[in-house]
Amino acid sequence: RASVTLIGGDVSTKTRYLANDQQIWRHDNDPKEMIKGRREIGVIQRILDTVPHVHAVLIADYGKSVCTDAVLQAAIGASRSSGIPCIVDPARWLKASSK
Repeated sequence: RASVTLIGGDVSTKTRYLANDQQIWRHDNDPKEMIKGRREIGVIQRILDTVPHVHAVLIADYGKSVCTDAVLQAAIGASRSSGIPCIVDPARWLKASSK
C-alpha cells in the first residue's frame, strides 16, 4: 500500500471524443512553456515542505513543463538530504540527447 502526493504546475487537459463507446479522436491541451517565476518558486517550496515526510521521490514530468533545472535540483537535493531514494524518469534527457 502506498500514499502519493502529487506536486506540479498546470494540468494537461485531454478531451476524448467518442462514438458508440469507441474513441474516435483525442485533443490534448498541454502547457507550452516551462514554469517560471512565482509558479516555479511555489513548486520548489511544496517539494521542500513535502520531501521530509515521504519515503521516496519519483520525478516523472512527461514533458509537461514543470521540471525546470531549479525544480529538479530542489527535488534531488531534498531527497539526498533526507536520505531517501529519488527516481527520475529519463525521458527528458533521452529526448534532449536525441536532438
